[in-house]
Amino acid sequence: MLITSVFYILLALSPVKGPPRFFHSGCWISGTGLNKFLAADCGSFTFDIKGLADLPINSLDISGISLREVPDLSGLQELRHLDLSNNQISYLPGCNFSAFPNLKSLNLSHNLITEMPEEPCRMDSIDVSHNQLTDMHSLVGLFKTKDARVMGNPIRCNCSSPLVQRFYTHAKQSTLRNIECILHDSDSPKPLSTQCHKEINEEQTLSKLPIIVIIALLILVVGIIILCNRH
Repeated sequence: MLITSVFYILLALSPVKGPPRFFHSGCWISGTGLNKFLAADCGSFTFDIKGLADLPINSLDISGISLREVPDLSGLQELRHLDLSNNQISYLPGCNFSAFPNLKSLNLSHNLITEMPEEPCRMDSIDVSHNQLTDMHSLVGLFKTKDARVMGNPIRCNCSSPLVQRFYTHAKQSTLRNIECILHDSDSPKPLSTQCHKEINEEQTLSKLPIIVIIALLILVVGIIILCNRH
């Protein structure tokens, strides 16, 4: 592609430290230094996706431009990192982003999203902090994500919910610290690991109590039988 070739010729000839930039299709384009991929910083609502499709865009920043929905970004086949933060997006149609088979990280923080898709978000990292999520059940799709950040949402903890207990029992501690919820209306969001620690541990202890009692009774019966045989 001519534009990409010209860019890397300039990169090789440039005496200036750091990657050069050029303006294309409403975005500032710069080199990532990795496999000749490019990063696009689009600070204008009038950027041209079709124009960007001519470039091997690895990272796309379309944050803070008052987007109300996720734009059609099909054509950016090399996209690995997508930043949609600080917009006005309230609905996420899906989480697989099948048009971007290489997508590894998605930043949706500081939007107006009220519910996450039920389908698993199979990517390395997703950030939905500071949205309007209220139901812990809407986080089911994030369970397969390696690094999910769900801080600053008005999510109800509901520590007795089987889903919450599943999160608490099976998720990594780092993940639990990144998922915040509230116990009462007057509370500020705090990590799930802190909010539900006492209640879930008490329930787990109580659930194990009958087993402990049965084992103790069996030991007692065996002991009585041994004593009787000795006499």
